[in-house]
Amino acid sequence: MRLAALLLLPLAACATARESVTPIGTATKSSDFGTYDLHRVGVLLPEGEGIDPEFLRTLRDALASELAAATRFEIVPLDEADTEAVDRLEPARSGRVRAGPVLALAHRSALDGVLTTRVLDLRPYAPVRLVLGIDLIAVDTGLVTWSGCVRVDTSDRDTLAAIKSWQSSMHAAGDNDRALDLMSPARLAEFAALQAALLL
Repeated sequence: MRLAALLLLPLAACATARESVTPIGTATKSSDFGTYDLHRVGVLLPEGEGIDPEFLRTLRDALASELAAATRFEIVPLDEADTEAVDRLEPARSGRVRAGPVLALAHRSALDGVLTTRVLDLRPYAPVRLVLGIDLIAVDTGLVTWSGCVRVDTSDRDTLAAIKSWQSSMHAAGDNDRALDLMSPARLAEFAALQAALLL
């Protein structure tokens, strides 16, 4: 019993750290969002014109990790093979999502929802900026039921305040390595993913 309690301490520290982070970004839900029975959600490899594929994989993994920790969903990271096996979903460009590709993905991986992410802007040098557009597609209807936008811009005062709260929470949780080097690609992806999870 005592060992189990000790093992839960790091998880509790992470949850407390997450709750103390200042959220940035915006999100909207469909009016019927609460009616969807979402348990198993796939996270597609993010899209981004001219973005390093390694960064996109790092971002996908960070999103999967943060969403698994912050939501009630079972999160399933999807790889390039899953993306190539179906037509592009492109909800942001077309304004709607064809049900066929969503259902093909869903049946293959037994999903209730699919999360798509687009890197809208990335500046990896100071002042660092990363802008993400994120959509959650319900498999039942093939429609976008939740949309979010995360804008990490180190020239912005609100972003700097959010970064400071994130770094403080990491220090408080004893995770100094993550707090020290936010602007590495992995840390930038992790911070943006945390922000997306806070919105959802």
